[in-house]
Amino acid sequence: MIKLCRLIILAVIFLAQSVLADTHFPITGDRAATIGHLKVNFDKMPGGQANDSIFLNSLSLGIGQRLEVGIIPWVYTQDAVAAFNLLNESLATALGNGIFAKTHLSKTEWDASYEREKSFYNEYYIDQSAKVIIPFLESWLKNKKTLANTKEFVRLYYSALSSRFQAGLSSPRIQLREMLLLADETYEGPVRKIIRKHIRVASMYTSQGDWEDPKFLEAYENKNDQNILLTLSKKNIDKLIYFDFLSKKDIERMKEGDQDFYFYTRPNSYYFIIVFAENDNKLEQKIEVLSKMDAMK
Repeated sequence: MIKLCRLIILAVIFLAQSVLADTHFPITGDRAATIGHLKVNFDKMPGGQANDSIFLNSLSLGIGQRLEVGIIPWVYTQDAVAAFNLLNESLATALGNGIFAKTHLSKTEWDASYEREKSFYNEYYIDQSAKVIIPFLESWLKNKKTLANTKEFVRLYYSALSSRFQAGLSSPRIQLREMLLLADETYEGPVRKIIRKHIRVASMYTSQGDWEDPKFLEAYENKNDQNILLTLSKKNIDKLIYFDFLSKKDIERMKEGDQDFYFYTRPNSYYFIIVFAENDNKLEQKIEVLSKMDAMK
């Protein structure tokens, strides 16, 4: 009878989330502490997998064991930024499609699921990140540890991902899961649709408009702690002087060169990728090429 009640509750949660798929449901409540963008929270995100959200919201209803959430201090190096960008979905997936699912599977079923690529999440890096952190999460749940043990959590989480991906952890492919998109007035349609069509992005802020409009670059000032993809016409190349980490030599080199893409790492370790394209069609072609580059795999 108890199992039947749980199934009914889970079914109601699933239906509610299907209807309200574009709404965030934080399970930590309004009192969750926030420091900048370092709020660690479990949300129902658009495109998130049902198992993760059902399980996490079940925790908030008291069906499962609650995992307390807290603030995670982070160090800004390129690979640490990438690990942080994977944290939210990897942790949710490890709990929902991992630890929770494991209790309902036989050992044979679990081993087969664990070994199969993209079996937890249909994206390689999240799938692998979730799997590699399950061992220490199981130990933490068993010993009733919480994310109040922040330093230990960061050490174990970062160590697990570093061991799994090694140098690949600092690749643009992982970094650009969260980004700020800047697109100048060259393009007629919404550039964000072109980007999402070819690059899987978990979170993307967008500013598209005229260089003379103060609001266009306001996003850069406000979201400077993001990896940035800038698309522009080459006729506007002199506008790049606005970005103080680019030198006049950098800009002259771009003027003389014929490359479509330029990758820079800013002083705060975030990527800044520049794409030159003269219209919407050419931009889509170039973004498709960019998405297939080795650095993006």
